[in-house]
Amino acid sequence: MNVMKATCVWVLAMMPFMLFGQKPDRKLHDFGIVEQWNNPTATFVVTNNTKADFVFLPTFPAKDVLVQLPQGAIKPGASAEITIQYFTEKKGSFNRTVSLYTSNTGSTLDFTVKGDIRSFASGALTACPTVGPKSDEDKMYSQEFQVIDSITQEPINEALVKLESVDLNTIQGRTAKNGVVITRVFVGYYEVTVTAVGYEPYNVRGNLAPHQGRIIFELVKVITEEPIVAYVPEPTIAPKTTPKPNPTPIAEPVPVEEEPWIIEPDEIVEEQPTKLPDPTTKPQPEPMQVLVNTTTLGSSSDFSLSKYKPNNIVFVLDVSSSMRGPNKLAKLKESMKELVAMLREVDYVTVISFSREAQVYIPTTKASQKQYIYDMIDSLTPYSYTNGTKGIMMGYDLALQNFISGGNNQMIVSTDGEFNNPLFDADVLLGDIKKHTNRGIILSVVGFGDIPEGKKLMRKMANSGNGNYIHFGEGDMRKALVEEIQAQSLVTP
Repeated sequence: MNVMKATCVWVLAMMPFMLFGQKPDRKLHDFGIVEQWNNPTATFVVTNNTKADFVFLPTFPAKDVLVQLPQGAIKPGASAEITIQYFTEKKGSFNRTVSLYTSNTGSTLDFTVKGDIRSFASGALTACPTVGPKSDEDKMYSQEFQVIDSITQEPINEALVKLESVDLNTIQGRTAKNGVVITRVFVGYYEVTVTAVGYEPYNVRGNLAPHQGRIIFELVKVITEEPIVAYVPEPTIAPKTTPKPNPTPIAEPVPVEEEPWIIEPDEIVEEQPTKLPDPTTKPQPEPMQVLVNTTTLGSSSDFSLSKYKPNNIVFVLDVSSSMRGPNKLAKLKESMKELVAMLREVDYVTVISFSREAQVYIPTTKASQKQYIYDMIDSLTPYSYTNGTKGIMMGYDLALQNFISGGNNQMIVSTDGEFNNPLFDADVLLGDIKKHTNRGIILSVVGFGDIPEGKKLMRKMANSGNGNYIHFGEGDMRKALVEEIQAQSLVTP
């Protein structure tokens, strides 16, 4: 991930370290008197004057400050930029100090932004756009990891577990003598790297969710000699017969590069550790046991393979703050789960969420892994403003990557039509939709709200995508997505 990580700052912890030597170019940025305040950016440069690498420690959201930190380690003699934006609804003078910690000192690096706001621009934001409602804090949970030796099964002390997500800085920690480290994380998609002295690095990508319990990483010791080739016995030859070679089994094609990093619910036993799959293999999990009450959900018997094509369904979901309310995102979740309950082993589901930024919320996943998909759908929370174009383009990329020839390749965009990003251009979006429609991707729109311009735009999007516009209003809409996918995937003579 060679990108800058942005986060609203709340320093989680202070740790003791021995090295010193970060040198910022300056510690204060004065905006002066500002007419038409529009959240300008202050940039600070930090130079590493030590003989060792250092990284910035994890940070999490605060209401009034957005900070972009360098990704990865800063090498000796190298410099890196830190940018700070300030958000407020008050006119007049302000003076805001941000304290950051790094991995080589227990003291803070303090940066201050100040100024005098006389008026606000029309697009100015009054709170950090990456901060959700206060209840979002409740959506964090403690995730336990354990690192062990793959042969002896003994715990590995001082192993480094590093997590990177789309919209957070790096979170990392070292294991204790029992090989365990515990971190506070949000439900979501992460890249995890585990390293320890004398062992091969371990890397895996996937989603974290509370039902997984403890996750165990097994590290393999570094081999210092020629690798040993495993002995494979030759087939037993019966007397006076000519052996016939066994055909090489053909692996079932999988439309994604890797299976989602999850733990099957039927493998989870209370207070029993579970293990991540080996990243060098592509396991083919059995259909998951559904742990929710399915008496009110759709049945796969209504969706037979003889009547309906395989489905590659990509949801692109607006989770901006305008989607709050019982008749918007909450109702959509019910309809999505109704559809997932009906889908089959041959069907695939991808979920992309967008607000200020877009992210892959559920990587392309077999629809048989229902409990995992339900958990991720339930964890969706609205926040920030709407930047739908990014989410839609990301959705098209994944739809094309996992294209099912002869199947129903369909993107379902859910929004209220309020694309309030200042750079949004409806004509460009409609042109992109038409181009991807010609490549075989259907686009349907699930619309919320009654804003005339928003409804008009959503209808145009569905028309350009050869799909349907589905308006979610009052009443029971649980079957809406089921009916849409049935209509699009129906096998015609």
